[in-house]
Amino acid sequence: MTKAETGGGRSAPDLYERKATGLVRSISLRSSIYFNVTTVGVMWSVLALTQIAGGFADADPVVTAIIAVVVCLAPVLLYGLFTAAIPRSGGDYVWVGRTFRPWVGLAVNVNATTWFVLANGFLSYLVAQDALPTAFVTLGKAFNSETIAGWAGTISSPGWTFAIGVIVLVMSGILTAAVPMRKAMKVMAGFFTVTMAGLVVAILALLFTDRSDVVNGIAGAGGDYDAIISAGAASGFGAGGFSLWSCLLAIPPLYLALAYTVAGAYTGGEVRNPRKTGVLGPLTASAMVGVLVVIAFSAAARTLGSDFISAASFLSASGDPAYTLGQPASFFYFVTLGTDSPIVLTIIAVAYFAAPLSTILATVLFSTRNLFAWSFDRILPTKVSEVSPKTNTPVVAPIIVTLVSTVYLAFLVWGSPTFSAAFGAIILGTTISFIVTAIAAIVFPFRRRALYASSAVRGEFMGIPVLSIVGALALVVYGFVFYALVSQDALGVNNSTGFMATVIVLTIALIAYPLAYAANKSRGVDLALVGRELPPE
Repeated sequence: MTKAETGGGRSAPDLYERKATGLVRSISLRSSIYFNVTTVGVMWSVLALTQIAGGFADADPVVTAIIAVVVCLAPVLLYGLFTAAIPRSGGDYVWVGRTFRPWVGLAVNVNATTWFVLANGFLSYLVAQDALPTAFVTLGKAFNSETIAGWAGTISSPGWTFAIGVIVLVMSGILTAAVPMRKAMKVMAGFFTVTMAGLVVAILALLFTDRSDVVNGIAGAGGDYDAIISAGAASGFGAGGFSLWSCLLAIPPLYLALAYTVAGAYTGGEVRNPRKTGVLGPLTASAMVGVLVVIAFSAAARTLGSDFISAASFLSASGDPAYTLGQPASFFYFVTLGTDSPIVLTIIAVAYFAAPLSTILATVLFSTRNLFAWSFDRILPTKVSEVSPKTNTPVVAPIIVTLVSTVYLAFLVWGSPTFSAAFGAIILGTTISFIVTAIAAIVFPFRRRALYASSAVRGEFMGIPVLSIVGALALVVYGFVFYALVSQDALGVNNSTGFMATVIVLTIALIAYPLAYAANKSRGVDLALVGRELPPE
């Protein structure tokens, strides 16, 4: 082991660096952008339009999007700077654990990773419940085929939903374990291209569509444009009100996309140039998604009409009988109402189906790196950190992630609706981990002075470490998002189910280290020594 730090902070122990993990630094800047964009799913990002419009009567989705793009830069930059400072697999597990104590770092990372793994199960569920049905309905319209459109109802049955979900999860797990990261990034590049094309085509379709085409399309789908607006206005939606405060409170749905473009941070041990890629990768991804979202929202407001979007979104979400359209309100459904072009409809259908697949694959990739980091620190059995000599990728970790996601999928398909409702707390649960990470960034330059001084982000502004400044800004963003989540009913988190799910996952995260410590202590291994070591390259 190589000594990496002497002293640092108040009586902080010396840090030692362990090397040789079997992982290879193969993620370039371009790959990082693909990876981070597909993690949040650029196609899924614009779905926040209907949640904002239908949940906040006085919020302008375009204004909300612009604000979200700006405020989310701080959280994204925070993870980028930490990646450049300590480019190791595990992300916040490493940063927080080495700033404070291993217990804190593990709790933060277990909490976030649990939600990420559950997200895979939820997304695999949505493949058969939302992505594929929407794609089939769209393709049915494109090719004037009732047979294809009818497949939407067939695959929504419990058996088909579970079978399709399992296939998606297993294929993602196999791809993660059996393909070198360099090739996996090429797959991510393919998903990036397909989903990006779908969103761009949707935006162009809106820009070249007249309002009259939309009105006729809505009539053909069994609705009435003016009647929907009138019904929404009667409930306070679509009446043209505006409040900047409402725009701020409506940020979380977009924050989920824009501030989560930090997936590369968890694969820091495989980033080729941490100083450059670690920072520019997530920032570019977030800015790219943000700009497209603003353009998409603006195009929708121009063609569909803000009043219609707000009214239809509210009526659809509340189950009001005045909403008589064939599909739930969503950005892409609205786009398909205004066009009959088979090419446009086919591209949107394929891209919409590819969106959850890309997110699942990306989440499996970085979640396995977290398990890998725990295993290398002996939190989990060392078998979990086993790396294939052929592919230089973890072998056992993808199996664990796939199994847990599959179990949650089963609960979603055959269990109580509570399991689905509980997943809504993902933003609240992960934000708690992000808050602790922001605090760690603020104090890291002071607690680990020597390590910070030797890092790639050791700059200062007016005598204050840049990392501390960014950490403070990110903490403000995280704190406000947390406030919005617990105070606004429209976000669907501040209920007993959401709070209970958050508490359960946090409890698991908090007891993980004591259990691992006791198990290792019985074998004569002191996990406290982990805090005196830097994780492996």
